[in-house]
Amino acid sequence: MAQTEGPPNDAAFSGMLRKKKLKHGVFEDPYKTKVKCWIHRSTFYIQPINLKGPAEIGIEELDVTAWEVGPRQAKAKFTVIHPSGRFAKFKAASQQEADEWMRQITSAAARAKEAEAEERHRQERASGVGS
Repeated sequence: MAQTEGPPNDAAFSGMLRKKKLKHGVFEDPYKTKVKCWIHRSTFYIQPINLKGPAEIGIEELDVTAWEVGPRQAKAKFTVIHPSGRFAKFKAASQQEADEWMRQITSAAARAKEAEAEERHRQERASGVGS
């Protein structure tokens, strides 16, 4: 699903966050990049909102079944981590909001994995495997 203009009406969760820049100046706020984020099905979308140019440039799509939420952090921050070592760090407006994002991402991953398991089980029953 290619997103170009923000969250769909049926997004499970959406809001504004600040994403940490990996490379930033000594006196630059590392969390100055504002992003519009939403969870739709098993994907966590990240769309920078302070870019000059077309909105679809720079939209990241993270499959929540492949990414994990890191441990709870202070100062309204949280991290999502890929098994390959890639990561993305975010800052919410409040600790409660950061906690809710962590809960929503974790819940979306659990729902997606459960749906995958149910589909596999359904296909196994249909093909007669395990009988």
